[in-house]
Amino acid sequence: MSEPIEDYLGKPIEDYLGDGVYASFDGCYLKLDLRGQDSTTEIFLEPEVFQRLLQFREKAIKEIRSRLEISLTGEPDDASASSTQEHEAS
Repeated sequence: MSEPIEDYLGKPIEDYLGDGVYASFDGCYLKLDLRGQDSTTEIFLEPEVFQRLLQFREKAIKEIRSRLEISLTGEPDDASASSTQEHEAS
């Protein structure tokens, strides 16, 4: 008889992220748990999707930095300009 996967992975880790969002990891999936007043929504991310989420985070950080650079100096630096041009082209 096989044992539950929890016996091998241990207790999942969980953390409150804010705005009613909890994140947990069970050793295989990242789960985002959106807890509202009347309902709960769970989103399970496979490792490949989680990796793409991290890549998106990096892309978003670069875009935010680019926009901040433009707003602080009035002109984009070379890297920011190419990033903005790539974004506009897509």
